[in-house]
Amino acid sequence: MFTPLDRYSDRNHQITRYQYCALKAMSAVLCCGPVFDNVGLSPDGYLYKWLDNILACQDLRVHQLGCEVVMLLLELNPDQINLFNWAIDRCYTGSYQLASGCFKAIATVCGNRNYPFDIVTLLNLVLFKA
Repeated sequence: MFTPLDRYSDRNHQITRYQYCALKAMSAVLCCGPVFDNVGLSPDGYLYKWLDNILACQDLRVHQLGCEVVMLLLELNPDQINLFNWAIDRCYTGSYQLASGCFKAIATVCGNRNYPFDIVTLLNLVLFKA
C-alpha cells in the first residue's frame, strides 16, 4: 500500500535505487515533525504495517532507514503511547530484524532525553534482551 516492499513476498528481494529513494522521501515527509494524522498511529493504524515491512527488509539500507524512522517518530511523538507500545511489542514478537530495529530505536530515544516511558516496561524489555 505505501511501499514497493508490499508487493514482494520474498523479503530478500533487492530494491532498486529509485524504490529506495522513494522510501527515503516518504520517510522524510513522515518524520518532518509530529504526525499530523493520528489515525496512522492509532492501535490499528496503517503506518505500523509500513514500518514492519521496512524494518523486516533484508536490504541493510532499508533496515537502517527503518530504524531511523522509528527513532525519529518516537522522538517527535512522545505523546503517542500507541507508537511506543507498538515498538515494545515488536521487540517481543517481531522477527530478529524487526525486534533489533525497534530495540535500537527505543534505546536511542530513551538514552538521549527524558522520554515519557513506563520504567517497569522498559526494565522488562532490557532484561528480556540481555
